[in-house]
Amino acid sequence: MTAFLHVAASLTAAAATRGPAPARPTPRRAPAGLDPEVVRVWSRMVLAHAHSP
Repeated sequence: MTAFLHVAASLTAAAATRGPAPARPTPRRAPAGLDPEVVRVWSRMVLAHAHSP
């Protein structure tokens, strides 16, 4: 989980250095700066790794 949050923070920082992105509404449940799609994909990867033999 710590690695996931570190990667998510890195992606957010990288996106901030590129310049402003087009405005789009963010879900109320997602923390500021985290894209729900990124959270969904990383969650699936973590769960797949945890349940692999």
